[in-house]
Amino acid sequence: MASLAWRAIERVDFLRARKPAPDTRVSDILAEEIQPKNRFWNYVLVAAIAFSIGAVIDFIFTAASGGNAVDVSRDATLVPIPIFAIVAILTFVVTIVVFAFKQVKLITEKLRTSEQQYDLVAAAINGGLWHWDIVKNEEYYSPHWMAILGYSPDDLAKDEAVSDIHPDDSVRARQALRDHLENKAPYDIEIRLRRRDGEYVWVHSTGQAVWDEDGTPLRMAGSIIEITQIMRAETAFRESQDQMRAISDNSPSLMYMKDTDSRLIMVNKAFQTFYNTTEEEALGEDMGKWLSPDNAELFFELDKKVLTTGKPQETRFEVLRHDGKTRPMQSTEFPVFDHQRNIIGIGGIDTDIFERKRAEDSLLIAMDAAESANHAKSEFMANMSHELRTPLNAIIGFSEIMAGEIFGPVGSPQYRDYAKDINASGTHLLEIINNMLDLSKIEANKFDLQEQTVDVPHAVQACVTLVQGRAEKQGVKIQTVVSDKSSYLYCDERGLKQVLLNLMTNAVKFTPEGGTLTVETWSNETDGFVFRFRDTGIGIAAEDIPMVLTPFGQVESAHSRLQQGTGLGLPLTKSIVELHGGTFELQSEVDVGTTVTVSFPARRVVAELAATGT
Repeated sequence: MASLAWRAIERVDFLRARKPAPDTRVSDILAEEIQPKNRFWNYVLVAAIAFSIGAVIDFIFTAASGGNAVDVSRDATLVPIPIFAIVAILTFVVTIVVFAFKQVKLITEKLRTSEQQYDLVAAAINGGLWHWDIVKNEEYYSPHWMAILGYSPDDLAKDEAVSDIHPDDSVRARQALRDHLENKAPYDIEIRLRRRDGEYVWVHSTGQAVWDEDGTPLRMAGSIIEITQIMRAETAFRESQDQMRAISDNSPSLMYMKDTDSRLIMVNKAFQTFYNTTEEEALGEDMGKWLSPDNAELFFELDKKVLTTGKPQETRFEVLRHDGKTRPMQSTEFPVFDHQRNIIGIGGIDTDIFERKRAEDSLLIAMDAAESANHAKSEFMANMSHELRTPLNAIIGFSEIMAGEIFGPVGSPQYRDYAKDINASGTHLLEIINNMLDLSKIEANKFDLQEQTVDVPHAVQACVTLVQGRAEKQGVKIQTVVSDKSSYLYCDERGLKQVLLNLMTNAVKFTPEGGTLTVETWSNETDGFVFRFRDTGIGIAAEDIPMVLTPFGQVESAHSRLQQGTGLGLPLTKSIVELHGGTFELQSEVDVGTTVTVSFPARRVVAELAATGT
């Protein structure tokens, strides 16, 4: 500090030595001596001295002369001033200048730090800052503001922000700015701005102006935050809501939403029509407004179950409509979750099931009638089987006697042929009656299995023997491949033989001359006891297989018309196998042949030793 004062005094001594003319400017002489690197401080020092001692036009310097100082001004007027006063003034002034300089530097640094902080905050929230000096019409945009629109500080023009507002948002944006500047309304708006690449982005812009005492706006500052993703999500959500509303309003079912207090927050058109209400009237109400006390309690309990279990619940109820008609309804309520799987409401769909219930009632009546008819059929079959079997047994027995001429010749040989025909027809009729009776018993769950250990190879051979005559007559060869690993099966022996006979007879019946029938058996822990019947017959079309497995179902073909049947053999066989817990599978191809696979469960396979000991 003292050195600066001393330098000032030295300058005065120098000036005195120069002896300038009266019209010479002191500042001109001094400027010649000021070094470039010290020029700033010299000017500061001279200006401070001038300010301190009241000089107005030019620099003020002092010179020491016999203990006095002289003031050199433009007019070269000399005023005596004590030297110590000058030193004190200079010291004071320099101190103030240095302090002021430090304060300016400190304030500048704080402003820079504050600006950086604002930029960091703006960047953190994906936003940018802007400032508008309205008086000077100057604008400032922060780096992140420019980055949002794809600009750099070098290529962003001042008027691009306004000109790049989306045409659909321009009028609204200008009106919002006008309302804020003229009426001091809040400036808070969502608009689209065009990026440098031509794409538009959504931004949320807020700002605040400053006015003078007369209400004239001076400047305005604010920020923008990019909300493109938010706006897209909101648009998608609105579109989804519109779609759901369109679906619900065009649904014949009553659709609604409740909060967790069972208060309605959404109802569709069908709900409003059904209960003769409007959406405004319905919102905030509970279902009890339109229901009887019992049904209101029913829905209250249903809501509790949905909220407690978090699972859909169903119920049926009857409601009295506004037109006085009682309608049966089926209600399904389900929980509505937020993204964290918290239940935030209850959704409901109520369906008028009047027509469905009427159809169900009709179906129940029809089922009862069918069951009664089936029961009557079973009773009829049971009675008729008894009534028919007695004379049939007599016919079959007497025809055998006559055909064998046991009691002597019957006369003409033609009578013997007639007797054989009578015997064959009677036997066939008895077989039909037995099949019908067995099928009726199975349908009525009255077919009792008489289970025992059966020698499978023996049963297979017995059935082959019975069918062999017809096979030879028809030119069909029968082959058997019977496994000796396990030979015993725990089953109903009569039922097993019915299965074997029906399948062998069918195969022989529908296999042309020269064809073959192969019967295979095997057993293992996986498949159980398996019987496979593979023929080279006429086959069955895939679409006709379900028909032949239904009672009395027959397929029309040239060959089948020659081989008449009742259509009971395969359905009865399948039912007997399933009664044993087994499976029945039929595969066939026209003009190639048919394969039937019958499997009895492994638990019915009997070990050799165990079977021998029985």
